[in-house]
Amino acid sequence: MRNFVVHRPDEDAMGRILSEHPLDAAGTAVRLAWLTGLLRSEIVALTWDRVSFLNQELELADRRVPLSREMCRYLAALSERQSQKSERVLLSDRLHRPMRPQPVSLLVRRALDEQGQTEVRLIDLRHDFVIRQLGEHDWQYVSRETGIESATPRLQLAQSRWQIAPPTR
Repeated sequence: MRNFVVHRPDEDAMGRILSEHPLDAAGTAVRLAWLTGLLRSEIVALTWDRVSFLNQELELADRRVPLSREMCRYLAALSERQSQKSERVLLSDRLHRPMRPQPVSLLVRRALDEQGQTEVRLIDLRHDFVIRQLGEHDWQYVSRETGIESATPRLQLAQSRWQIAPPTR
């Protein structure tokens, strides 16, 4: 079995990325992956009608993802800025059109590289979210929130298929 290495990002570097990308596509993608645990495919498919400000959650096809106050404020500001340009949450900065998955990965890669997070990938941001959630909640809660079957992360971690690298500084 091939081991899967999770490269955890440095929290200070992530804070700098979020502050340097306040309402652009890179900042939106990073936030949706790192602060809500969305996959790249979920990030590009997310529409405004799936963002419930009232319930403070994202209503995805297979689950409901709670939103922190910070994420709610961010999405509200982004929604106001977009002002009905598109039904999609993530738009390209230049063309203001929905993005495809590959350019999203490139945007996130550049933002991470700028802060020295060269080993961290977009999927690592989701995995870091899962790991942080497991520090605060039980398996069942994290499973409901992330869409990962509750036995899957426990089994993977127990079999040491996930190697967790220390945060990249």
